[in-house]
Amino acid sequence: MIQPKNHKKIASKNLYKNSYDNTLHDLRKHHRHGKKAFSRVLHAKGMDRINEYLELTLFQPKLMLSASVISFAGELISVFLAKIYNFSYNYLLFIYFFILGYVLALLYFVIKARLKK
Repeated sequence: MIQPKNHKKIASKNLYKNSYDNTLHDLRKHHRHGKKAFSRVLHAKGMDRINEYLELTLFQPKLMLSASVISFAGELISVFLAKIYNFSYNYLLFIYFFILGYVLALLYFVIKARLKK
């Protein structure tokens, strides 16, 4: 019997897809109904493509880590200044510092990539 050239590739794709589906099914057994529905939406084919795109563009780990470090440093400084100068601390500063850190890190990595070219 003659098999097509890409028979091995098709078999491995099917095997991978079946094992992925089985793993998700086994994990979903232990969740409640709300989490099961959310998991189905989150792991749909279209959402996987969207997640991969966002991971490659906006939510890179180095950007998130940089934003978190800048946010943490800003929070420490603002908490100590609030303690020293006795002014009320605003909890939204964490979000502001995170956004500032994200924008600064994004600018840094864009400029670094442009200078490499």
